[in-house]
Amino acid sequence: PDLLPLDLEQTWIDEIKRRRLESPELELPREREERFVRESGIPEYDARVLVATKPISDCFNTTINLYQDKKKMGKKVSNWVMGDVSKIYSEEGGDKINTLPEKLKKIIDMVEEEKISGLIGKKVLEESYKTGRDPEKIVQEQGLTQVSDESALTGIIDEVIKENPKEVERFRSGEEKLLQFLTGQVMKKSKGKANPKRVGELLKTKITKNE
Repeated sequence: PDLLPLDLEQTWIDEIKRRRLESPELELPREREERFVRESGIPEYDARVLVATKPISDCFNTTINLYQDKKKMGKKVSNWVMGDVSKIYSEEGGDKINTLPEKLKKIIDMVEEEKISGLIGKKVLEESYKTGRDPEKIVQEQGLTQVSDESALTGIIDEVIKENPKEVERFRSGEEKLLQFLTGQVMKKSKGKANPKRVGELLKTKITKNE
C-alpha cells in the first residue's frame, strides 16, 4: 500500500493487486510514476497526477512513446494530457480515450510546427475525440491553419489597437503584460487562427512605431 499514490482510484488499486498476483512483472503505479519522471523528464507532481487515473496514465504512456525524444516532449505532452485530455475524459467519458494518443501527437506536432494555434488544437482534439476523425483532415477541411502572414493580420491588429486605446497607452507607458491582453483580443477576432507569437511581434512594432 505504501507504494501507491494516495489519490489513486480504488478500483485501479484493486485491479493492480489482483493482476500483480497473477503477473509479478506487472508495473505498479508508483513504478510507472518514477519511470515517467526518469524517462520523460516531467515533474514528480505531473507524474503523480497522471498515474492517479489509469486511462489518463495509459494515454500519456502511449503518446509519449510515440516520440523519439521523450524528455524534449515530456512536459508538453503531460500538459495536454493533464489539461485537455483529462477534461474530455471527465466530460465525455473514457470509452474512446485509447484512440487518442496518435491523434494527440498529430495535434501537438501541428502546434509545435506552428501550423495551428494552441487554441485551435484544443478544439480539434475535442472534435477528433467525439467523431473519431483525423485531426489533420479536420484542420484542412475547416480551414483552421494558423495565419502568420502580416498582410492577413494587419487589419485585425489595427482594429484591436483602435478599440483598446487605454490598454495601448498603458502598454506604451511600460505595462508590458498588456501585450498578452491585446494579443488575446486579436486571437478572439481571428477565431484562434492567428499565430500568437507573430501577433505579439506585430502589435509591439505597430504600437511603438506610432508613439
